[in-house]
Amino acid sequence: RETEIQKILQEIPAQFGAALMYLMEWADISEETLAEKALISTKLVQRLRNNPAYPKNIDCVVAICIGMNLPPELSSALISRSGFSLRLAQSEAHLMYNFFLNHLYMNSIHECNDMLMAKNLPVMTGTE
Repeated sequence: RETEIQKILQEIPAQFGAALMYLMEWADISEETLAEKALISTKLVQRLRNNPAYPKNIDCVVAICIGMNLPPELSSALISRSGFSLRLAQSEAHLMYNFFLNHLYMNSIHECNDMLMAKNLPVMTGTE
């Protein structure tokens, strides 16, 4: 598996939309399934893939990573291509997102949202 992840990290495109398409193909996930699993609309998935002005916030990118159940290394690569970063020292929500991406990436966004609600933090909807 590590060899496969290293290959993906070498081949993943530099632009967010192209990287998202590449990872969707690798994960064998359709726009519709990703939209459902990340709590976003199919239209937003299309915008993310095709419009360089997207994504608009880190929450959406984290929701997509969780929706695709990306391994931590691939989540990190996609986030870096989004132009955003997790600000662990400034935000409890970002600390939680980091925990989800590194330890609960095989869980659903609903399970992650339950943990956010338990800490009185806003849930991830993946919306813009």
